Amino acid sequence: GEGIYLSISSNNNLTNNIGTSTSNYGIDLISADDNTLINNTGTSTSNVGIFLYTSSNNNLTDNTGTSTSNVGSYIYGSQNILFINNTMISTSSIGTHLQYTSDNNVLINHKSIGGTYGLSLRVSASNNIIQDCINISGGNYDVYVYSESSVVNNTFINCSYDSESVSGAGNELICFIKYPESIF
Repeated sequence: GEGIYLSISSNNNLTNNIGTSTSNYGIDLISADDNTLINNTGTSTSNVGIFLYTSSNNNLTDNTGTSTSNVGSYIYGSQNILFINNTMISTSSIGTHLQYTSDNNVLINHKSIGGTYGLSLRVSASNNIIQDCINISGGNYDVYVYSESSVVNNTFINCSYDSESVSGAGNELICFIKYPESIF
């Protein structure tokens, strides 16, 4: 099962926990809104490190999501999530993945490292702000926007990464500011 599992549960505070799974998610929130997660670690050797599924208005600060076989953190159909100082790592897949109406999320001081992509946006993941990134890196592309439509108005501010791929009609990244590597 999951290491830490919240389903249809709101207004919880999870602090200084470790969720480990060899068969599922390290930390799993399903339809769990208005929660605060601080200094937790979600690790999975078979699935996602930290998974938010249709879970909105959550705050995640100083958490680590790690997977050796899937995505470090997977945000699916979740809106208004505030991520501050989190680290998401996948040795085989994507560091951080936002998909299916994962809108209006803010990632600040985010570190996202993936075997394929550091951070990816797919299918109506729009109006997200990624700011003051510490490190976004991936084996194929650091930032990857899939070719499906409606991935728009995603803003990267003061982020350090080297490669991106934005495909599909109407998809865009806006207000991209990139500092030279020597500053970091």
